[in-house]
Amino acid sequence: MRGCILVLDAQDLRVRMASAAAPALLGYRQAELASLTLHDLVPALSAPAWQRRARRMAARAAVATGFRRRVRRRNGSEFPAEIRLQLAGADGTLFASIDPPFGNRDARPYEAALLRSVINTAPDAILTIDVKGRVGTFSPAAERMFGYAASEVTGRNVNMLMPEPYRSQHDGYLARYLTTGEKRIIGIGRTVTARHKDGHTFPIELAVGEVRVADSHMFTGFIRDISERVAAHERGVKLQQELSHVGRLSAMGEVASMIVHELNQPLTAIANFGEAARRLIESGGDPARAASFMEKAVAQAHRASEMIRRLRSFVSRGPTEREPIAVNEVVRDAARLALIGAADQQIHTRFELAEGLPEVTADRIQVQQVVVNLIRNGIDAMIEAGAGAGTGGEEPPLVVATGRAPDGAILVSVTDSGPGIAPEIAGGLFTPFVTTKPTGMGIGLSISRSIIEAHGGRIWCEPRPEGGTRFTFTLPLAAYGAGP
Repeated sequence: MRGCILVLDAQDLRVRMASAAAPALLGYRQAELASLTLHDLVPALSAPAWQRRARRMAARAAVATGFRRRVRRRNGSEFPAEIRLQLAGADGTLFASIDPPFGNRDARPYEAALLRSVINTAPDAILTIDVKGRVGTFSPAAERMFGYAASEVTGRNVNMLMPEPYRSQHDGYLARYLTTGEKRIIGIGRTVTARHKDGHTFPIELAVGEVRVADSHMFTGFIRDISERVAAHERGVKLQQELSHVGRLSAMGEVASMIVHELNQPLTAIANFGEAARRLIESGGDPARAASFMEKAVAQAHRASEMIRRLRSFVSRGPTEREPIAVNEVVRDAARLALIGAADQQIHTRFELAEGLPEVTADRIQVQQVVVNLIRNGIDAMIEAGAGAGTGGEEPPLVVATGRAPDGAILVSVTDSGPGIAPEIAGGLFTPFVTTKPTGMGIGLSISRSIIEAHGGRIWCEPRPEGGTRFTFTLPLAAYGAGP
């Protein structure tokens, strides 16, 4: 009876892959084997027994262990077998060979054949190198991935598969590890860049295992090409940027007339101060007073220019750039834009900005976009509720606040005194195209949620007992931030 080989997870011994001989030996179909653990096949090897064996292996710095146990087939029958477990992957991979019946023959050639079978059929690239970085094994999947034949790579330094600066630095990484024992990739894994034979580079996931048998010391690399995954992520980021831009244009469309009104004030002031200065100069009046009028006209010009600068920055289609930002400063800048025209509607705003807040790593324009959207929504809700109608009483203000969450994250909230949100809408408020506005697009809050979640925070709304709604979002403090 032929034996078989299984690829297992080292933690729970779950079957990841099985050789072609496994179904005939064990009675399971290939698809069924993926739902099993080695405990299911070898009942005597309980989880505690494996943990004790793994501890003994670790204590001896061993990468293999062998024993004899009875193996259970799918129909419940059992047979005796020699079982050998060998650590082979930096990500916690085991090779398990099951070889019946018991005997005294040397199993090493057979195990080597089984291992070659796995290497030759594995979908991910597998290669081995010695302590000098020379390639020993170069699997068929590696040939397809890198464009080299195994004969072109075997015996040469593995750094030929790396772009600069990794190519020049790799031998130093190996020497440092062999001298200090400090692991940078071994047992951890990393996303790095590889170099194809034709010179183009591509992203890979690299896991490195270390094998020590007697005087032999080598490293095994398991490599997965993640070009498609990275490209899909970049397409998603680009789409998110486009949606954010659409959202900013939509928000600005709602306040366009108010911006025109706001710009008219400094432009009118410039004309009046300039005319006054001209008349003084023509009538021979006080030159100092004429100069004062001109200074005031220049100040109003700067005011209009700053307003245009903020607007252009807000609606720009630039790439996302995360940098340390002071949240209070970003909130104030966003409020200056969002509150244009609010005074004319007799909407009063109160700021409750906590002092001493630490900086967060975020995209300034995107955070401004969220704040502008929440403030504009609050203003619209208060207008709908009749705020600023001139009742003579003290109107509840729109409150913009910052603070700290219990987990240390930065909190930003906008609280209005509008009519609140109907329960049937509240549950889907952050879903695209759900809106409480008769002419709204229903994308502002959806985009806001995407922005905040992309920054690692969360956003939510809650009704206020005294009326109105509070929208809150958080920004975490954590900044987004080779060799063996």
